[in-house]
Amino acid sequence: MNQFHFTCLLAISLLASRSYGQTPGERLHKLFDEEWEYTLREAPTFASYLGDRRYNDRWPDLNLSTTLLRHAHRLELPQKLGAFDDSHLSPEDRLN
Repeated sequence: MNQFHFTCLLAISLLASRSYGQTPGERLHKLFDEEWEYTLREAPTFASYLGDRRYNDRWPDLNLSTTLLRHAHRLELPQKLGAFDDSHLSPEDRLN
């Protein structure tokens, strides 16, 4: 096995171990964080309004293809949330 293959295998195993070691609540909060970042990135003027200046160099992309991608993303979210077993979540996380 050469150095490149070893490095790739190591990276894959590290990424896989991160998600397997997480509790359902931690995975849910990770999803919340990812969705929040997605919202700020896709709505840069909203991010600026909230005081997050990371996207000040952008305008919202209102292109049809981008709008269709956002719509597809919105359709995926209920599926991701539905994958969580409520019985393994805290009462607060179930409410969220």
